[in-house]
Amino acid sequence: MSHTASRSLIARIFDHVLPTAPDFFGLLSAQSKAVEGTAELLVQFMQTGDEAMAENIRQHEHRADDVKVANIRTLNEAFSTPIDREDIYRLASSLDDVMDFMEETVDLVGLYELGDLPADFAAQK
Repeated sequence: MSHTASRSLIARIFDHVLPTAPDFFGLLSAQSKAVEGTAELLVQFMQTGDEAMAENIRQHEHRADDVKVANIRTLNEAFSTPIDREDIYRLASSLDDVMDFMEETVDLVGLYELGDLPADFAAQK
């Protein structure tokens, strides 16, 4: 058996026993981009009060829930993580909370029948 073939076998065994960690930074980045996109939609909604925009925000929030569930599932199945599991879980949950708050904002605007919002409402920082 050649040195290359035995090394390949050892590498395969090592990969099986100690699999590489998933790209949690990429997963959290995707979740963050979803939050950013929804925040932009929320600004547009606050400027227009358009109900179609509100429904779009709700759909984004539901898709973001799926991303969070996938991230948590990946975290639970991972053998090792680049940072503490609790930190990854807390980041994913906090990003999901932001999405929930944006959806809740849209729902409350409709619930309280605010109608046309003041022009400078969306410009507040």
